[in-house]
Amino acid sequence: MVGSHGSLSLADVAKLAGVKRPVVSMWRKRELAGVPFPAADEDGRFAATEIVDWLETTGRGNNPEVRADLAVRVATSNSMSPLRRSALITLLAVRTLLDEPLVSYTLDELLDEADAFDPDDDFLFSEVESLDVDEYPTLAEQADAIAEAAWYPQAAYERLLAAQPGPENDNRLQPDLCELLAGLCHLLLRPEGELIDVRGECCDVVSVAGAEEDLPAPAIKTPADVPIRDAYRHYRVRGMAPVGCGMTDDWDARPGSVTLVRIKDRNDFGVVDEARLQLSRSSTIIVVGPASLLTDAAPSEVESLRDEFIRQDRPQPAVLRAAARLPAGLTRGGSRQHLALWLLGPAPQPSPIWIGDLSGTRFGRGTRQALLDDLQAVFQAPGNHAFATLHAVPRTVITASGGSLVDTGGATASVMVAASDDSARITELRRSLAAPMPEVFEYEPLP
Repeated sequence: MVGSHGSLSLADVAKLAGVKRPVVSMWRKRELAGVPFPAADEDGRFAATEIVDWLETTGRGNNPEVRADLAVRVATSNSMSPLRRSALITLLAVRTLLDEPLVSYTLDELLDEADAFDPDDDFLFSEVESLDVDEYPTLAEQADAIAEAAWYPQAAYERLLAAQPGPENDNRLQPDLCELLAGLCHLLLRPEGELIDVRGECCDVVSVAGAEEDLPAPAIKTPADVPIRDAYRHYRVRGMAPVGCGMTDDWDARPGSVTLVRIKDRNDFGVVDEARLQLSRSSTIIVVGPASLLTDAAPSEVESLRDEFIRQDRPQPAVLRAAARLPAGLTRGGSRQHLALWLLGPAPQPSPIWIGDLSGTRFGRGTRQALLDDLQAVFQAPGNHAFATLHAVPRTVITASGGSLVDTGGATASVMVAASDDSARITELRRSLAAPMPEVFEYEPLP
């Protein structure tokens, strides 16, 4: 832990450098000529800035961003008050939008800039206005130092935000899941469509999707029934300008749009239903939430709510097309809770639901790619695709059996393919095998 005066223990040095604790002891004993290891103070700790200088000079350790990591560690240490940490996040947001050092502005001048960025006080003005005028010079200097250590302000903002303790940050989706959902948005979004982030709870996913080089920056809507200042700030820092609207207002969703909904309790099924009513032609809805709500055996009242999205006995703008139970640990807080994924959209009658249980698998790149391919096939040509993670289950089987969606007969409840389709299916499979593998997920080869 970084001390209140910017000092480090040997264990802290090891963490910062990305090495084991004994390696640091060896560095102290085997000094490089002319570059001695920094001396310890009376408490046996080491000046953090001296350690960073030594690591950068010698090139030792496995962390090329050691200076930026130190700046973030200081800002998120127990010695930093939550109020001061929040002020630094606010200033880093302003620094990103300004793209100029904060120390060149007085607080009044900075407030004028915030007013220009946020004239309706949707995401930033009040936070800047609440800064302490006496503490501002020190805060501005520290925010500038963090930004410079991280090479550019947005990276500093993201790193400080990710390191901020608290339930809100713990509930954010892990990058692997964000990549999967962003890839799904990429595949389902039509050129004229837009991404709709209901209540601003999927901005991490939208940001990854919007960063795709071959995907034009999509229009973003954020329907919400309460102000969502944090989400707006995250979007603006990332160079996106979402358009807000009321939850029950007309979202005016374009054809070919993708709507993202994050649910946390059974009351949120009403939010999913509102999204379904707002669905435009050829659009889809992606729902992420606890498996206990979306796929697992549940109390009768939850099953009743789920049935509204499963049944096809009356006309619906969208029904459940696919559901997958995901591995545990896909939130940043490390919770062992299992999440699940729903995919809703228009469907011909009758149509099965494609079900998968990945809860016992490693959510590696191969698994994510296989699931992504299967979900894409659900909306294209399921009869011509060899599914790896999903299997088809008739809706009548699911509604009749009740209980868990992912435990309804397994692969035995698959959709039969007519004999007349066999030839076309084999030809398509051969063509798929001969084609190069899609590179939806970027990767770096192992050294």
